[in-house]
Amino acid sequence: QMEKLPPKRSFNGFLRYDHYCKWLGPIALKNHRSFLMILCIVVLILVLTIIMEVVYSGCVQWGRTQDFIAVRQGAATLLVVECLRLFGLGAVGDLLITHFYLISTNQLGKEYGKGVFDDEETDEYDPDKNPWDNGCFENWKAFLLNSRNGTGEW
Repeated sequence: QMEKLPPKRSFNGFLRYDHYCKWLGPIALKNHRSFLMILCIVVLILVLTIIMEVVYSGCVQWGRTQDFIAVRQGAATLLVVECLRLFGLGAVGDLLITHFYLISTNQLGKEYGKGVFDDEETDEYDPDKNPWDNGCFENWKAFLLNSRNGTGEW
């Protein structure tokens, strides 16, 4: 017989409240998938633009232009732009990796931040302490496929 779990925490009426995003508002049950999709798209765009800039700079460096000064100015601008892109990729990529981990372990951001399911001795995540963790595959399956219209948990 399956043990009945207590309902996941809610905050201000938002079921499965994860965190507050200053651009999207509360990230909770009904928009967590959309939030994750936005993170994936931003990371993909940053990676693709970095690749495109590197390829473009390679074409410029290998004689596709005759103006040496333009190449040097372009290289300096490219360096600044690439540094900004890499910083953005690091920040957004870190968010994406963290949310992959949270979904894999079926934790909320607040639970992760407070170490609710951490072992007291090792200070590492303990899946036995998390009644909602059904294993990585089942957690992802529920996250991606379960309906968000009901009041049940995923």
